[in-house]
Amino acid sequence: MSTEILKITKIHGHGRTQIPKEVAEKLGIKDGDKLKWILNSSGKIYVERVETPFTQSGPRYGRR
Repeated sequence: MSTEILKITKIHGHGRTQIPKEVAEKLGIKDGDKLKWILNSSGKIYVERVETPFTQSGPRYGRR
């Protein structure tokens, strides 16, 4: 697995940070998506977009 540093961000109030645009585009992250934060035993953090029924196939029921 190769590692590519796209951007460095800082932590703001309440532990918030911004996902760099390049990362969001590569992972297909959109406003309202959920992310899974994974911490492994060596202290590395991985972030994955959580697939939901809505993100997999679109809405099942829509408003008019």
